Amino acid sequence: MKAYQESEREMRQRKQEVWAQRVEVSENHKEEIIYHAESGRPLSAWEEALAMPILAPLEVVTKLVTLGHGSIFLDRRASLQYWSQRIRESWNLLKEYKEEMLGHDKKEAFDRLKALQMECDDAWRVLKEAQQQAYEERQQAREAQQRAFEERQQTWRAKIEGEITELENRLSQEYAKLERRNNHLTTLQDKLNNARSDEYRDRVQDWISEEEDRISHIREKIGRIEGWISEKQSRL
Repeated sequence: MKAYQESEREMRQRKQEVWAQRVEVSENHKEEIIYHAESGRPLSAWEEALAMPILAPLEVVTKLVTLGHGSIFLDRRASLQYWSQRIRESWNLLKEYKEEMLGHDKKEAFDRLKALQMECDDAWRVLKEAQQQAYEERQQAREAQQRAFEERQQTWRAKIEGEITELENRLSQEYAKLERRNNHLTTLQDKLNNARSDEYRDRVQDWISEEEDRISHIREKIGRIEGWISEKQSRL
């Protein structure tokens, strides 16, 4: 009887040891699986941005992106790719270890992996939305710059065209003056040809010289104005 009781105690002790070992193995597997997934999780400003509750407002994350170097998108993508890989590997570990794990450890590992997978998926979504928003903002900025440039061009062109119109009006006035002076010169030349006295002829000759000087001055002025017009037209 005594031998039987001792044998029964040894069996219970052995079962307890086996169970304790199984508990330890199961817990070690669980911790390994969870640690493997969590260790790939990005630890940066993005960590804070994604902390409450799972995602930060899109504008916060976008600021983290748009205020920094353009390569931050590539850095973020690389970190999420690494994290995604670690999570996939953790799912594979859970599948590999499931026969050696207790039910509650498998459930805890499964729930934690599922939560991390959701967070990682949301982080990918935030990245894509931030990239899209940054792209749209760059497009809007370029379009605004283009509109501003076109408006400046239009303003500048209108200014030059206005100056050309003003010069053309002045040119028309000078040509009208030239025509009047040429007509007057013709009249004076007729008077010179019909002069009946030397005194009158000398006086008319002085008038002709004065009129020729005025005509020369007008022609010079016309030349300058036409040069100004050509120069401004070449800038359009």
